[in-house]
Amino acid sequence: MHYGTALLIAASLLASSAPAAEPQPAGSGVWQGTVGSAPVRACFEGKSGSYYYLSRLTPIPLSFDNSRWTEGNDGKPTAPALVFDRIASTRIEGHWVGGGKSLALTLDRVAIKRSPDDMGPCGSIEYLAPRLGPTPLHQTRGTIDGVQYGKLVLVIPGSFKNASVESFALQGGTPAILRVNQVLAKPLSAKTAAEGWIWCMLSQLSQNGEDGYYAEELTPTMIGRRYLSANHHNDGSCGGAHPYSDNHSRTFDLSSGAEIDLNDWLTPRAIKRERYDSTSDEAKTVTPAFRKFILAGWKAEQAECREGIERADFWDIALTRTGFGFTPSLAHVEQACTETIAVPFTRLQPWLSATGKAGIVRR
Repeated sequence: MHYGTALLIAASLLASSAPAAEPQPAGSGVWQGTVGSAPVRACFEGKSGSYYYLSRLTPIPLSFDNSRWTEGNDGKPTAPALVFDRIASTRIEGHWVGGGKSLALTLDRVAIKRSPDDMGPCGSIEYLAPRLGPTPLHQTRGTIDGVQYGKLVLVIPGSFKNASVESFALQGGTPAILRVNQVLAKPLSAKTAAEGWIWCMLSQLSQNGEDGYYAEELTPTMIGRRYLSANHHNDGSCGGAHPYSDNHSRTFDLSSGAEIDLNDWLTPRAIKRERYDSTSDEAKTVTPAFRKFILAGWKAEQAECREGIERADFWDIALTRTGFGFTPSLAHVEQACTETIAVPFTRLQPWLSATGKAGIVRR
């Protein structure tokens, strides 16, 4: 996969189909030019900005104060800075100062298109574009349960040190295996990149002038005769109130290639289903009786974690060789308490739907 393709898709997702946006106030926008003789790209909006040298491609946050754009987010008066002497609609002239040196600064405006979810000049694809490049896949072999599979790593351009995307592929060429592999490959696609790690970088750049952190990984946890279990991990820091982290289990039927929702293997006595309005997805929560069943005999690893787990409504369900693994979905402040509770098939029998009972027999 070549990132020329990814860039086109990213641009189509992030850019409006409308004509170029109205002219921005003097200084606001994306710019390209030189500091001394070194080529740079920069962005400014309000009192926030960012720039990077094209030879290094590492963004440096800028904040405006006392008529100068100071490097860094801590506002140190001794930090290097950009000082503008002349600002016109299409050109900025000034100088970079730092360490007792002064270098001439010249910047020319770069035309940008604003996206429907406009994240400003620093969150535009035009500011990021020079840093994008080819993203080949690196493949190695892995083994689980005595079965070999291919580990797939998206080789993201080196300037994005805090972005990683990994998945895997099953061996074999049956229609079912090909269908499963098509789903497993989605995190590695250019379209997903535009909505995933690229969006994360843009969002953090728009707010803080520096790259965000993004990690996505699909790994197998069980490859059986009939079913595949995998863990889908996401975590990052993309300009929100706090970093996020999420793990959810995925199950595939290797005879059909279909992805399975394990909630369907449980009866209405175990899982409550409801929609909050006509457009919302169906919410699937454990009933109080089933939560009590899951927690029967369970002892919290940490006493302070008991309350959060005992009131959790949403639970991730993983298929294992011997039963289900139940993991509560906890609030951000409680995520350190997360643990998985294993329940064997023998205990689950009264709570299994006809689909679940048939699935267990076929496993």
